[in-house]
Amino acid sequence: MINQLIHHFYYRFAKPIDEENPGNKYDPKYITRLLRKRELNGKAFFYFKNKSSYIAIFANGHINVRGEEGMFRPWGSSEYKDLKPNNLFEKLEKEIARIKVPSSGDESSYYFDSYGEFLTWLTD
Repeated sequence: MINQLIHHFYYRFAKPIDEENPGNKYDPKYITRLLRKRELNGKAFFYFKNKSSYIAIFANGHINVRGEEGMFRPWGSSEYKDLKPNNLFEKLEKEIARIKVPSSGDESSYYFDSYGEFLTWLTD
């Protein structure tokens, strides 16, 4: 619990963020930084057209492939094996069917139909 509070404090208040150079908008590190600002344990699920599995990205920096049942799948044996995680969103931006951001509170989940809409929500 104490470690989680320290982690939260560091990423909310102490870690410097270069506002003028936010970085590559497709970089998963950029997304995780924005998710952390929204919610310490935030996560987002990216569903793509013509894919049976989806990508899960977490505020702690983890990115992985999940199957239909939400079960973890190794990247190397997934539909995404030919893509690198650092350019995945750039390569598949036009293939995004839906992005889901589950809420940890009493609120319902957030849904987005495009990557741009998702980024706008994260940066507002």
